[in-house]
Amino acid sequence: MSSYISKRTVAFIDVLAFKYILNKFQLSIIGKAYTSAIDNVLRAFKDDMIGNRKLETCSINIFSDSIIIYSNDGSEAGFLSVVKCVQRIIQSLILSQFPARGAITFGEMYIDENRKIHAGIPLVETYKLEQEQEWIGVVIDKSLQDQFKVLLDITALPKIGQYSVPLKEENIRDSYVINWLQGLADDTNYIKSLNLLPTKEVFGKEMKCKYMNTIKFIEYIKSL
Repeated sequence: MSSYISKRTVAFIDVLAFKYILNKFQLSIIGKAYTSAIDNVLRAFKDDMIGNRKLETCSINIFSDSIIIYSNDGSEAGFLSVVKCVQRIIQSLILSQFPARGAITFGEMYIDENRKIHAGIPLVETYKLEQEQEWIGVVIDKSLQDQFKVLLDITALPKIGQYSVPLKEENIRDSYVINWLQGLADDTNYIKSLNLLPTKEVFGKEMKCKYMNTIKFIEYIKSL
């Protein structure tokens, strides 16, 4: 097997309504939002743990409205590092008033860091799964449920939860998801005050359904 090929946990995050964001915000503000998200991750890897597990680093690549994250290998520690990274980035983007949606998968990847080559089914699957969702949030694919079932069954991982995720065409899918509310101020009104309100049409009417589905998720998490 090529030294460039290995199994990894892979995440894809899409910043929604990015064309609108580019027209509304100065590039310096967009850059600052991304910088804050990365800094938030770096603080997590410096200070945080999941359970009694120390976090490993993972790779983060940002290309305009697309963020690709992947672990160093196929280990449990690598999976946990991606989970924490995704959670922190989603939090930062939402608090910067940038709605985002994503997915996390697992499988074999070809990665050449020096030549910036990234290819593999997990990357394709994360994009496909991200596109199917009709909310602001992140789904964990079945490939990870199969690989890390023991970890996902541990209720001591507050950054992961189970939820009926709204999909396009008015469908739903029961899945593990990233609990991006974990660690934020315990105030639903604080979350609702973000510039995602459909009445303000900040990101256009097409965001209204995604926003309302996200509010349902927030209310569900708060009810637990």
